[in-house]
Amino acid sequence: MSVLTKLISDSILVGFKAGAGITIAMTQLPALSQSAVAEKAGSRTPLTLILASVALGLCLLFLTGLFANLPKAVLAAVVLTAVAGLIDIPALIRLWRVSRPDFAAAAVALAGVLLFGILQGILLAALVSVLIMLVRTSRPHVAFLGRVPGTTRYSDMARHPENEPIPGVIAFRPEGSLLYVNAEAVLDAVIARFGAAGPATQRLVVCDLSAAPYLDLAATAMLRKLHAEVERRGARLAVIGAHGAVRDLLRREGFADLVGDIGRASTLEAVLDNTPAMRP
Repeated sequence: MSVLTKLISDSILVGFKAGAGITIAMTQLPALSQSAVAEKAGSRTPLTLILASVALGLCLLFLTGLFANLPKAVLAAVVLTAVAGLIDIPALIRLWRVSRPDFAAAAVALAGVLLFGILQGILLAALVSVLIMLVRTSRPHVAFLGRVPGTTRYSDMARHPENEPIPGVIAFRPEGSLLYVNAEAVLDAVIARFGAAGPATQRLVVCDLSAAPYLDLAATAMLRKLHAEVERRGARLAVIGAHGAVRDLLRREGFADLVGDIGRASTLEAVLDNTPAMRP
């Protein structure tokens, strides 16, 4: 919606409220299509409202006979012609190309407004957006890290198969906040990777929290479960890259006492340096 359309719509609302207060009348707000018609007609200032009101009054007083038998299809054509400009087809195409979930939310909003009305359509789109957010949050990508060849940097081995695995080490990075809706999924992914790699050969599990800006208590409970499982299998758990607020939470929970240093200087390289047997 353009700035002009919003200005006209807001002005209409203020004017009708003022009129209702003065005349003690029940108002009926015009549709958004009327603002669109005004914009297409070349309206540039709120003076359009005054002129439109005068013209409407004259029509009601003297010209109703001319419009009495006007086919509804003509009125519908005027509305459709005006409202067509409010549908941004290029934006929908861009959403389809860039982000299918966002396109789905936009498509639901469009269909909901056309089928059920503006308010119901917007509420339906909001509900779908919340569901999409929950699905995304409940299934965060867990990146298992490998060394970038010839460097001391580490990145996702699924995206970069040429990365070198770290012998005896499983380093993983959950890419998203760890919450009650996804903590168990992350735990299952790590345990599955641990089992597939052969527990007898894995001596160190490193949890990189650099991409997790927030943890809740369910996530700290998950980390405790992971620590217990890793220790049960004869390995050690280390935590690196935690943000300040996350470190504070882990310390209050006593988790830092279990895994050792979780300070801001703790990195994968530092952990490997402090574990000589892990060096290549």
